[in-house]
Amino acid sequence: MSGKIRVAVLGGGVAALTTAFELTSTAELRARYDVTVYQLGWRLGGKGASGRNRKLANRIEEHGLHIWMGFYENAFHVMRAAYEELGRQPGEPLATWQEAFRKHSYIVLEEKMDAGFHPWSFVFPTNYLEPGEGGELPTPLAYAQMLVQWLIELWEGSEAARTAKPLTAFELPRLPRWVADLISKLSPDREQLGAVDPAQGHGSPLCPNPPLPTHPVSLLASHVLKLLGALEQLPVAQSRVLGRAVAWLIEALMGLAWLLLRDRVNSDFELRKLWVCLNLAGSAAAGIVADSIPTRGWDSIDQHDLRDWLKKHGANAITLDSGPIRGVYDLAFAYEHGEIDRPAFAAGTAMRGMLRMLLSYKGAIFYRMQAGMGDVVAAPFYQVLYRRGVKFEFFHRVTALRLSGDGALVQRIELRKQVKLAQGVQSYQPLYPVNGLPCWPSAPDYTQIENGHQLERSGINLESAWAPRWKDEQDLALELGRDFDQVVLGVSIAALQQIATDLIAASPELARSVERVQTVQTQALQLWLTQPSRELGWQKPHGVKEGPVLGAFHEPIDTWADMSDLIRRETWPADQMPKSIAYFCGPLPDAQPIPPFTDHAFPGRELARYRQLARGFLNLQVQDLWPNASADDGFMWELLVDLQNQRGPARLDSQYTRVNLDPTERYVLSVPGSTQYRLHADQLPFANLVLAGDWTYNGLNAGCVEAAVMSGMYASRALCGVPTRIVGAEDAEAAPESAWRTTSAEAVDERKRTA
Repeated sequence: MSGKIRVAVLGGGVAALTTAFELTSTAELRARYDVTVYQLGWRLGGKGASGRNRKLANRIEEHGLHIWMGFYENAFHVMRAAYEELGRQPGEPLATWQEAFRKHSYIVLEEKMDAGFHPWSFVFPTNYLEPGEGGELPTPLAYAQMLVQWLIELWEGSEAARTAKPLTAFELPRLPRWVADLISKLSPDREQLGAVDPAQGHGSPLCPNPPLPTHPVSLLASHVLKLLGALEQLPVAQSRVLGRAVAWLIEALMGLAWLLLRDRVNSDFELRKLWVCLNLAGSAAAGIVADSIPTRGWDSIDQHDLRDWLKKHGANAITLDSGPIRGVYDLAFAYEHGEIDRPAFAAGTAMRGMLRMLLSYKGAIFYRMQAGMGDVVAAPFYQVLYRRGVKFEFFHRVTALRLSGDGALVQRIELRKQVKLAQGVQSYQPLYPVNGLPCWPSAPDYTQIENGHQLERSGINLESAWAPRWKDEQDLALELGRDFDQVVLGVSIAALQQIATDLIAASPELARSVERVQTVQTQALQLWLTQPSRELGWQKPHGVKEGPVLGAFHEPIDTWADMSDLIRRETWPADQMPKSIAYFCGPLPDAQPIPPFTDHAFPGRELARYRQLARGFLNLQVQDLWPNASADDGFMWELLVDLQNQRGPARLDSQYTRVNLDPTERYVLSVPGSTQYRLHADQLPFANLVLAGDWTYNGLNAGCVEAAVMSGMYASRALCGVPTRIVGAEDAEAAPESAWRTTSAEAVDERKRTA
């Protein structure tokens, strides 16, 4: 016996892998901990997994569109460390993190006007910063200042707005007496308020060189900016009162801008976009100060839906149904049960994410992975952890966790070993090379599995909860003290109803979390096309070379990305090489009801339902993106690359369609009123258990890679104290306790003693 603390990591998603990565990050920790990852099926990555289809040109097949954002400070920090330790040689594929992640700045949001869509193109500026280098995030008050400064830039940058003639003789809005009195008492001398010195302003990636205000609208905004600066110097009680006055001023300047623009926003698309940006920036800034977010935190408004909160602070109907707002909901699949008429996104969580994305990005607003997420993220994780001595038990499905007699510890972990390895195979080797790059296959390597060819012919999906049992499956159990000492529960929350019934029965806070933290089914469609997007009719702005990432399109297939840069990572025959690749994704309404796991035909029915939806989308709606891809009778199916050369709609069968319906694959939502029921990593009263997953309380609290990495960092910190620094942790650590947090100090102390 080595004397090491044995840690069983249940699940192989990004949060679980991050926990293992941090837990073994130094030689001292590796000497202390013996880590084993238990993962169902043959690959890692969780909801970020991807695979290569060995039978179809080694094409990349994803769970959906995976794009990293430039504010993913913790995720990039971990990835940079992994690539450095991996030590690929110059000239090898994706040798460095910079080669693996490419900056992306071209974003399109579709705006609904009249009977059609109008593309709203953004080409975000890049900067010299690199994500993953650490640093402090702006405070909510600093974000409010950035928004107001951006508002000035927007107005001053619009010739039509600056030269707009008021309908009546212009004068600054008359202040209510209480506002004027507060300003005179608590702010700089009003006579001194005037143009803002750009050197003293709060620049941002969107506004690096703030202009001097000249128009009355932007002059009023400059007054607001001065007052926001004064808020930083005041005691909390006074700042809250002055904040109400500042919010009134912001809403007044939005009213003035609306007075000047309202007659043209429905006929002039450029002015419509200007109004939406002004109204969004203004209502967000007003809400931050009016609701005392700088002192109360973002969680304090999470009981509200984002649209309701913005409306409360001045956003009008045009803004609330605009492309940017619809795009925010689409980005987070924020529809309860996947139903488009039930949008739901907690206001604080949404605002935190939006502001970090727009105003705190480093390098570029987005980063595109230069292969599948499995190739770029999960494979390097696996290779580094394997070298460190972390053990991986693939084909191990967790079926139950059992507690000790006194309910204080996880005593037993019950698993189902899904396959037997072939004779002579000591441990399953999951990766294979594609053009020299280690990749995950989209199906197991059946040659390493006993009776593998029979398993392949059976069609059993080892990643599906609805699949029938394979004949070689075996039930087994891990026992506390014999096989493990500590447990990292890295399984997504939707699966806990099946595997954690004992824990739920013993823990009111876990029961409430499982009830309140919702998930949604999602869908993905990938097309390999015989023509580039420009030949299909997509028009890029002048000077833009890359393809778009587009949102706010027809629901529910509302997101498209041109992923043609991945063609070079696949191995198509020269005479059938695709000219472009298109990824589509979105939410998908749940089946009603969702059947039990004994209904083995359910996944097939759902996939057939989705394929019918995808056919309708291509026949009737994709023409709004690609006008040259349709004829009188619908979509031109011959545009799809099909090595079998099928005819008509049958060619869709050669593309990749996917429904993410399994409990471990469902996307975690951030619905209003649910944040308080998310659990901290060390919150449950089981002394040898920590939680990891983007469903936990992690300071970001949204379904994304950054939240998963932060959660994994917190899980590792709960076990061993590492890492000591988590960027953005202030939002988690300064937030009020969860309404259901009942873990005693004694339980936490006992966990530390056990470790």
